[in-house]
Amino acid sequence: MYSQIDRIIFPNLCEVYQITSHQYVYLIFKNASSLLRKKQKQHNWKTFINEQIKKINEIEIYLREPYERYVSGIETYVYEELIINPKLNFLTLVEIATKYLFLDRHFCPQYYWLCNLARYTKKECKFLIKPLNEINKIVDNDFFDPMDSLQDELRKKLDLVPQLPKLKKGPQLDKFLELDRIIIKDFMNKAVTIREINKNFKTNYSELYKDIFMSGNEVANQHGMS
Repeated sequence: MYSQIDRIIFPNLCEVYQITSHQYVYLIFKNASSLLRKKQKQHNWKTFINEQIKKINEIEIYLREPYERYVSGIETYVYEELIINPKLNFLTLVEIATKYLFLDRHFCPQYYWLCNLARYTKKECKFLIKPLNEINKIVDNDFFDPMDSLQDELRKKLDLVPQLPKLKKGPQLDKFLELDRIIIKDFMNKAVTIREINKNFKTNYSELYKDIFMSGNEVANQHGMS
């Protein structure tokens, strides 16, 4: 049975944009998804949702440096919570988010996003892993700088701009960030299936596999490691 966190991290919704007749891109939070949505409206790109994605043979996946994305995701999560309830304490929200690691899709591992996508693709579908900076080839002249947090619309809605404390990398966090690091290191600019990614974890990173997947998330296990 899925937990409430499972439903948040692995929602029943995946979106893929068709950029050209043979180019399809998967949207991942904190990986230029807002900019891609803006461009989708401008160019009227076709959107494939959930079961429609089974028609696609290869999907481009743009991955961001894991720790950088984690910090940016924590920031977005905190600001969104403050928008809902401005009386909440900023530092308390940061502490809660970092203590429980993954309460929100903005800072959960990018690998989990691949697991969720795999729920809706055919088994032989290839994921073409690419670095996030190459997203500029898609978004025309709208230069995307993942470090430019001042462009975050959430900041503009608030009067205060507190400094996000430097997040410490604990061993448990490092294990989960390592999932994305391995995908980036082993599969960058390669087209692979989710099964090939998972086999690589199990075969070449057995200790990490045991630590995370043998006692891990039900959805990740079902749709990723199965």
